[in-house]
Amino acid sequence: MKKSLSLTETKSMNAKLFFLILFLYQLLFTFQGLDLSDEGFFCTFYQEIFTHPETVQYNFMFWFSGIVGGAFVTVFGDLGVWGLRLFTAIITTGSIILVYNLLKNYLRAGNLQIGLLIATVVMNNNTKVFHYDNLSVFFYIVTAIWLVKGLRNNKPKYLFLAGIIVAMDAFTRIPSIVNTGLVLAIFYYGFSHKVPFKKQFGQAIIFGAGFVTGVAGMLLLMKMTGHLAIFLNAIALVGKMGSGGQESAYGFMKLIQQFINAYFASVKITALILAAVLAGAVALNFIAKKGYYRRWMGPVLGAIAIAGIIVLIRKGYIDNFTAIYFLTGLSLLAALLMLLDKTISKDLKLLMFIGCYILLSYPLGSGAGLYSVGIYSLWIAVPIAVDYLSSIQSLPRRFSNWIDGRQFVSIRKCTWIACIIVGVYYSWYY
Repeated sequence: MKKSLSLTETKSMNAKLFFLILFLYQLLFTFQGLDLSDEGFFCTFYQEIFTHPETVQYNFMFWFSGIVGGAFVTVFGDLGVWGLRLFTAIITTGSIILVYNLLKNYLRAGNLQIGLLIATVVMNNNTKVFHYDNLSVFFYIVTAIWLVKGLRNNKPKYLFLAGIIVAMDAFTRIPSIVNTGLVLAIFYYGFSHKVPFKKQFGQAIIFGAGFVTGVAGMLLLMKMTGHLAIFLNAIALVGKMGSGGQESAYGFMKLIQQFINAYFASVKITALILAAVLAGAVALNFIAKKGYYRRWMGPVLGAIAIAGIIVLIRKGYIDNFTAIYFLTGLSLLAALLMLLDKTISKDLKLLMFIGCYILLSYPLGSGAGLYSVGIYSLWIAVPIAVDYLSSIQSLPRRFSNWIDGRQFVSIRKCTWIACIIVGVYYSWYY
């Protein structure tokens, strides 16, 4: 596939202004509605963790998020529920800034901002009070940053720190123990850069030592706060939840089956959407070659396509979950194309490897998997996918007569606009 900067550059705004706009966007929705189920569940946890922890034992499977949330409530308790929503906006904006700085040297600024905007508006359709998913994905991003820094600069201390963050993440949200699998990034980097296996193994040991140190630190903190026994009771409950049975959504085989079904559905939805879009583009190109095309047709057809999408959204045929499945499938497609593309730098491929690992692993352990927590796994993979797919100018040569470069520009613009509209709509009607 050919790429061209002239067709793929997207205007960008000042980074600080961009961060401020996304923060204000989230702030707008902090005043929206009241959730007496999940939000009440979290707020009670933070309120009681330091005073009556035994009354919120179930929540201790998310223990470290309770420590962070409880500390916030202790200091800023007068802000009430709104304060915890504000804290969510702060944490999420922190994630945005971290991802921006991680990727800014590899992606075009405009495409990076579009990717982060899409991830933000799609994610905002969820519980607004600070909770374990907000904090966990923040830790995922920090882990990725330190892993990349440790590998690229040959700095073992960052690999050790990355392991500590994984431990903190595991105590924030127990399923995030799968984050230890990011050790694969060490071997992927070693393979692509021809690093001796002995060194790769040593780096993995350092990463593992950081994790063990982090676990020891977390357990010591639990012991000091008198939370250890309560945490162990919560872990026993997790074991029962995962033991299976028809009534359990957390049995191992059910989680695996759910994983397969969710990502198969994601790939299917993405394939159907792309097939429809490409068919329309091919038809338009055919009309142009027959001499019937007029300059006004492109913008008009684009507007009609956006209007049609809005109608489908209003009718409920396209929802926020459709966007999540589509963005997941699109990211996996971009990752495959990047893997086969020899023009892509090894460092960017490493970042996409980490992004896809998060995309695939984060939903594991959740009762509803990708359907419920997929929105938190998009941060690194989606901006890279947006930039890479926006760089495609044409199909391979044997298909080059089907669609031209300008059509790719129009297709990508309509796709990103549609994703943003879906995210904003379902945030507004949350």
